[in-house]
Amino acid sequence: IKHSILFSGVRVEKGAKIEDAVVMGKTVIKAGAVVEHCIVAENVVIGENAVVGSMPKGEGHGVATIGSGITIGKGAKIGPNAMVRDCTVGDFTEINASQTNESAIGSHTTVGPFAYVRPNSTIGDHVKVGDFVEIKNSRIGEKTSVAHLSYLGDSDVGKEVNVGCGVVTANYDGKQKFRTRIGDRAFIGCNTNF
Repeated sequence: IKHSILFSGVRVEKGAKIEDAVVMGKTVIKAGAVVEHCIVAENVVIGENAVVGSMPKGEGHGVATIGSGITIGKGAKIGPNAMVRDCTVGDFTEINASQTNESAIGSHTTVGPFAYVRPNSTIGDHVKVGDFVEIKNSRIGEKTSVAHLSYLGDSDVGKEVNVGCGVVTANYDGKQKFRTRIGDRAFIGCNTNF
């Protein structure tokens, strides 16, 4: 523990590294976890061998902000410049320079850089949410790729779907919102509006 502030009630397991961080109470940092250059709110569980904050040398710098009530899976990487609020983050998932809010993100999933996951979203395992992607109130199935520059709102997207660049779900008629449903293994081309 180096250059950090740990509030009472923080439990740090053997082998965890904490540097230049503020960690609030009732937080558990499991064995082998690295917590650097970040602010961690209370009631957070940081899994075994997870990395929160700065990445290894040369992979970026910046502060990560972890909101209260978060569970971060083992081997996950959060940061730099990530904000995770009221989420569950699966094992070996990476969130890079992105915001995630009130959602569940599966295991072996990548989010970012510069992605925005809004409330009530469920993102499956082995999913790619790439740069400049916004997801709101949607379910994204396993092994789906939303690589870049897309908006999926109020949508149910199946598994193994490829969402091309510039895809938008435009499902509001001025009075009412409707759900957009995209089936398994669909291939959605660039600049498609639903």
